[in-house]
Amino acid sequence: GLNWHPLPERISGLRFRAAYQYDAQVYRSYTEQLSAGSFTSSFVRDGNRIPGVVPNNLNARLIYDNPSRRCGDFGAYLEVNYRSDYWLDNANLLAAPSATILNLDLHYDPAPGHGIWSRTHFYFDLQNLANRTYVGSASNIANTISSMTGEENGASVQASAPGAIYAGAPALSIGGFRIKF
Repeated sequence: GLNWHPLPERISGLRFRAAYQYDAQVYRSYTEQLSAGSFTSSFVRDGNRIPGVVPNNLNARLIYDNPSRRCGDFGAYLEVNYRSDYWLDNANLLAAPSATILNLDLHYDPAPGHGIWSRTHFYFDLQNLANRTYVGSASNIANTISSMTGEENGASVQASAPGAIYAGAPALSIGGFRIKF
């Protein structure tokens, strides 16, 4: 992670935060047995990536908060979320593509000393600003073999599995408030 205040003397409320995660999980010793019709076949998956595990995640925010004792705290941030492609099946034939989503947040905290008003946090978010189509989540897809030949089916057959890939949210706005008790 990184938390950097690039110009503390000139723009005290400006900062940059970033967090990166690397999670490359692989099968060390795994043999998958598949059956179809009168065929049963075994496939060694050693060294393959484990399906459903996203190896690279990055979240970065450019933040500006303007604290004012008299007027309250106003702030905003521009956020980028990146997720690399990841495998959906044990054979590593089918992958969900990478996605980069851009979000914008505006928020306001009233000045202290005004009762419940001072304990209220207002916000307004614009998510997926570029209105990108992306895979929001995906179920693991079972590998299959042909009932005619016993050979493992390819990525095109895997991709036709129903109900496995779910779209991410389109561009949307969210606004509201929270009250601290």
